[in-house]
Amino acid sequence: MAVILFLPFSNLIGLSGENEPIEVIAGKSEAFAKASRILQNKCVDCHSPGMTRMPIYAGLPIAKQLMEHDIEKASERLLLTKEAYNGKEPLSPLMLARLEGVIRNNSMPPALYLPLKRVRSIFIAIFLILSP
Repeated sequence: MAVILFLPFSNLIGLSGENEPIEVIAGKSEAFAKASRILQNKCVDCHSPGMTRMPIYAGLPIAKQLMEHDIEKASERLLLTKEAYNGKEPLSPLMLARLEGVIRNNSMPPALYLPLKRVRSIFIAIFLILSP
């Protein structure tokens, strides 16, 4: 029972590891560099296989299968590679349209993941306020 209660709070600890920032190639605009950093911070975990940072419970039965399925579906819809992040590979018109759609509709991350992110943000804010 303690493990079940711990899982939602384990999101407060964070994800496993950090990805090294992917530097934008020379000649790209500052706007592209800013957009790349946003995509790297917000989209990498579901839309960039091999760069996914997992929560500490990612290896547990059921959670593992659910996350693998979600990442597979996300990557089918939008796949962002290191070359897309650094500007060597252009984003296709379809990828740009999909990105524009989620920005306009505010539809990412999916609603299922929002409570975990909000709870984590709230607890981090409380921790920062209470820290000496």
